[in-house]
Amino acid sequence: VLWSLTVITTQAAAHLAHIHDRMPLVVAPALWSGWLAPGAATVTDLLAAAEEAPGIEAWPVSPDVGNVRNNRPDLIERVA
Repeated sequence: VLWSLTVITTQAAAHLAHIHDRMPLVVAPALWSGWLAPGAATVTDLLAAAEEAPGIEAWPVSPDVGNVRNNRPDLIERVA
């Protein structure tokens, strides 16, 4: 058994574009069966559903996030 993962990216939603021009494609739970059943949903369907990026919120975090050597739970906490 080989377990693998692929991250599919798409153009960033409007409220996230100031951070980066790309974001992960988030498949809404209502579309999971279409994604997992070949031929049931097209990538175009998934991309259209992801345009608003529901459930993804952006907030300021510590500049320590930008250093890969840092790995602490407080890195995801909101800062002023």
